[in-house]
Amino acid sequence: MGSKILTFSSIALFVISLVLLTVGFSSYWYVYESRIDSDTKIYIKYNKEKIVDEDRETSYTQDWSDQDDRKNEKKTYNIALAFDVLAWIVTILVIGLLLVSLKVSNKLVKFLTIGLSILSLIFIIISFGSFTKLPDAIDQDIKDRNLICNDDICEKFLNGSSNGPSVGWSVVVASMLFTFGGILISAFTLLKH
Repeated sequence: MGSKILTFSSIALFVISLVLLTVGFSSYWYVYESRIDSDTKIYIKYNKEKIVDEDRETSYTQDWSDQDDRKNEKKTYNIALAFDVLAWIVTILVIGLLLVSLKVSNKLVKFLTIGLSILSLIFIIISFGSFTKLPDAIDQDIKDRNLICNDDICEKFLNGSSNGPSVGWSVVVASMLFTFGGILISAFTLLKH
């Protein structure tokens, strides 16, 4: 009975991670805020950006995936997205294997469950890690266009402007923690029996 409770606890952690990964690939990953002329925020994800002017209470979304001058930035978003989606797929497999392990307890199921859950964590870490290279990618795009970076987006905090990770990146970090917890509980439960 105790091992079933632990298995269900592990399943719950992986389901939470799955939901967070879903939010991750459907949310904006980066935000640029300017408070100089007006309170403007630009939310960016792999294929579009949403510009919000809070002073005028207006917003619009534009596709930027076809802009050739931001190729390194685009590549960084796409790598993060790809590994987020891979982690999502593998997490679904892990949840399925954990459900199977409630009825079938053999070495193959245990090995696959633990191995795939570790693979899911690795994919999440790669997604997270690749996104930390975004400032370098933006800087490289600027250099590739032979521009001097005197724009606020090149600095973390400058003259009332700031930029940094947004919701998508944050939930991927949270999913990493839930996945790690799920791995610990499932490995303990599966290896114990």
